[in-house]
Amino acid sequence: MPVALIEEGQQGERLAIDRLLDLSQPDIRRYARMNCKTEDIDDAVQDAMWLVYRRIGALRMATAFLSWLFEIVRRECQRVTRRALRMQPL
Repeated sequence: MPVALIEEGQQGERLAIDRLLDLSQPDIRRYARMNCKTEDIDDAVQDAMWLVYRRIGALRMATAFLSWLFEIVRRECQRVTRRALRMQPL
């Protein structure tokens, strides 16, 4: 990811954030497919992208973007999996 684009996103530039999400979506989807323990990864991907959009300003270092992004996806996968397990009939 271009560091300048990440930095613009951190400053709240919506076009930069949109571009980052466009560039990141294939990686987010691939990571979720490999790490989610549920069939419905679309929810995890959508929720992760929404969190990135809302919280990119909290990212401290632009160079940490990818690890920060994948941590968000990992946590969303866990959350979606827990929700799916709670909804299963006993």
